[in-house]
Amino acid sequence: MTTVLDKIQHHLPADVLRMAFNAADSAIYGKCRDLKCRMGAAVTAALVIDDSLYYAWQGNVRLYKVHGNEAMLLTTDHVVADAEGTFLTRCVNGKGFRENIPVMYEELKNTDKIFICSDGYYRHVHLTELPGNVTVNFEEGTSDDYSDRNLFHIIMRFMKCLSGIKNDYFEYNLLYSTFGKNTIESRINSLRPSFVEIAKSFNINSNTQWIIRTYLASKMILASSVLLTSAQYAKHKNLRIVEPYLLYYPLLSCARAVIFTNPYIEWNDDLPSMTHSKTINIIGDIVANYDREKGEEIKNIIDWAREYREIYSYKFPANGLTGHLVKFDQVVTVCRLLCELAQLQSAILESSITKHVTQKYEIDKTEVMRTYLYGDKNFQFIDAEDSYRLGYIQRKVSRPYSIINTMTEGMVEDFFGAWCSDSDDEDEYNPDANWRIIFPVP
Repeated sequence: MTTVLDKIQHHLPADVLRMAFNAADSAIYGKCRDLKCRMGAAVTAALVIDDSLYYAWQGNVRLYKVHGNEAMLLTTDHVVADAEGTFLTRCVNGKGFRENIPVMYEELKNTDKIFICSDGYYRHVHLTELPGNVTVNFEEGTSDDYSDRNLFHIIMRFMKCLSGIKNDYFEYNLLYSTFGKNTIESRINSLRPSFVEIAKSFNINSNTQWIIRTYLASKMILASSVLLTSAQYAKHKNLRIVEPYLLYYPLLSCARAVIFTNPYIEWNDDLPSMTHSKTINIIGDIVANYDREKGEEIKNIIDWAREYREIYSYKFPANGLTGHLVKFDQVVTVCRLLCELAQLQSAILESSITKHVTQKYEIDKTEVMRTYLYGDKNFQFIDAEDSYRLGYIQRKVSRPYSIINTMTEGMVEDFFGAWCSDSDDEDEYNPDANWRIIFPVP
């Protein structure tokens, strides 16, 4: 008798998942034809092989990886929200798929856990309190025996870290676990008046400015992701000479993302080229508004990484790397926190504009062009991808949105794809691997 394993054992993991989706779609098509009806479902599927997790999804069933005391959302909801409600933009409904279903990869540690959750958990479970420091004991009972009660408490602790901002479905897991619910709500209330003031005095200049700022913030996050996965690859290949660079610039870039989306930082020609020292000081001050000690800690971490990178730019120790190199996991955690801060600020911006701006404004094309013009005295060039993406925003929405809503699947795929090799050698650096390392990009 032929089994399912017999049919898939010679296929790559990505192909197995795509075969599963196609089989499900065909089954739904047959049932719809038999019953003369329409039906569909949001689906997420995961395949674990040794220390590798492969996953794909269509719709809004979410996949979480729990590592230590931190939950990381690996999927992005395929939904669109309007005045009438929230609707799926993708699902398995017997009509085939518009494009080949992307399959993502995530590395797993021995103690990592994964959870696949419908919106019955993450949207309809009411949380009255979210602890500032989350600790989960996975050893209750047997290590592999999770009752509904245990799973419920895990979900209760880790999920639903929502801002309460209208139409903001982003989960601020690290923000809430670091600062606590009361602090986050207090900061939202402090930031909102400044964004409301921006929205109430909206014009072509502010429309252009905040489109550029949210776009640049989005790119800083994408760039940081590429830098961090490059650092992983470099360490694996013993290309350690680049590690000080690859671990410092993600911190700096994520700090810039926060600064770009902060309403108190004025827009001027110097903002995109702000000095490193000024960037580090400002990000310390911004985080200090949530917690003074945390602000000082993050400022010191980034400045430490900057100083360590510079010794290899000027004097270059003959003994190679030392124990002073910042830890990779520490850098990732700080970057994730800063990404969530930037996203939160941009979500308040989006909400304020949606509520208070009642007309459509044009965009200053000259100002936008400066965003994708690179170089100075020695050379200059126009980045065609930047030009296309900003032109897309101008044509399709013509207003600023939050970072997660500024990022489109095409934008993300093209950004990471620009760093792909033309070779089919699987041993080469793959920017698509672990591209959600610090942010749940679409």
